[in-house]
Amino acid sequence: MHNITDKNTTLTPLDLIASIGSFDLDPCGLDFHKTAKTIISLPVDGLLEDWHGSVWLNPPYSNPKPFIKKLAEHGNGVALVLNSTDTVWFQEYGLKKATSMFLLEGRPKFTRMDYSRVAIMRGVVLFAYGEPCDSMLQKCRLKGCYIKLKDV
Repeated sequence: MHNITDKNTTLTPLDLIASIGSFDLDPCGLDFHKTAKTIISLPVDGLLEDWHGSVWLNPPYSNPKPFIKKLAEHGNGVALVLNSTDTVWFQEYGLKKATSMFLLEGRPKFTRMDYSRVAIMRGVVLFAYGEPCDSMLQKCRLKGCYIKLKDV
């Protein structure tokens, strides 16, 4: 389970998600932090569960590949990941599989379990999969640059 002293767990700013839209499922969430209508939280492994509807994904940064791969296969969602352009998972399941991406201007402040605010070490990018989520990124109220990667 997550605990308040866990400095590796950071919560996605809810205003960032609200600037994009609403989501049906978060397979890497916390029950008390409402990022989607349905939240899968540890000790349940979100990778082993069935995904439905539009997915909000902020995967563990220590191991994003299996989560981003599953989202690419699911084809309906938005992933918030580190802007790790040199990694295999970023190239294969982000740039080659996503419908679009959004490069955020600046670095959002995340929240730790003790509610302290923290800036992460690198920039982040949003990948959209499928037309509805692509449309959400095109219309989002975030500062940054929208880039279409492929036609749906």
